[in-house]
Amino acid sequence: MRMLYVFIGKPGCGKTTILKHLGVKYHDVLYHIKKYFDASGRMDEANTIKAYQELFAELKGLSNEKIFLELGTNHAEFVMKNIHELGFETTIFFCLLNNEECLRRNKIGNNPMPEEPLMRRIIRVFPDEHLKYISGMKYYELDMGKNVEENLLVVRNIIKE
Repeated sequence: MRMLYVFIGKPGCGKTTILKHLGVKYHDVLYHIKKYFDASGRMDEANTIKAYQELFAELKGLSNEKIFLELGTNHAEFVMKNIHELGFETTIFFCLLNNEECLRRNKIGNNPMPEEPLMRRIIRVFPDEHLKYISGMKYYELDMGKNVEENLLVVRNIIKE
């Protein structure tokens, strides 16, 4: 059975940091979203659905035994439904961090998001919106305010199971 490990969280919470420290190849919806940005770095929310559709189509075509995926908090119902439809054995990691720290990290990070779309994502009720659609999937909550090494230890132990 193919395994899917999904890291979901607000911008700046540390999803990319964890995945890079794991040293795995990962798929990031941001790769697909970036092509829909306008000159000011904004995009219509409807285009995020197109980007997610492209991502899920890409994932369906993969034959990897273990797939790692990084997602934002957009479109919880749509995203969780598509994860289910992939038919992979799935483990979700909800990457949790308070809004103030997400904003701070976003400003100093390598890929800062423009203010307006950032604030739309920061105010989302996360992970509650996603938990409504988790049905049958294993999930864990990572406290992204902790040391990266602590979270890596947790993730590595879960991936080994």
